[in-house]
Amino acid sequence: MSLRLRLVGGRHDLDTFFALPYRKYAGHPFWVPPLRLDQRAILDRRRHPFYLKADAEFFLAERDGRVCGRVAAIHNHAHNEFHQDRTGFFGFLEMDAADTARALLDGAADWCARRGLAAIRGPANPSTN
Repeated sequence: MSLRLRLVGGRHDLDTFFALPYRKYAGHPFWVPPLRLDQRAILDRRRHPFYLKADAEFFLAERDGRVCGRVAAIHNHAHNEFHQDRTGFFGFLEMDAADTARALLDGAADWCARRGLAAIRGPANPSTN
């Protein structure tokens, strides 16, 4: 079973990223799904005001061609300016297994490190607010 991490690369991928928890937890008696409209809005990097002072990259994990996890890597410039630190964040984390979690978190941490961030914290979807 091969595990592969890839960037969300278009509308179809973003739809897949968005739908994963709804598919994964469908029918679970204790899951209260977040409002779809709110989730769609917060993932829109072009329109949502959070991204005026933040950058994010979304990742999907695939095992043998099937999506099995997701994560967002987040650089919240406003947080770092206010707190005078270099912290990155991860959020929207979903996975099927421990090795998927490791790959997703390593991918998010690497993305943050390439931007000069010294630590990663989460989950934050997409911020601590």
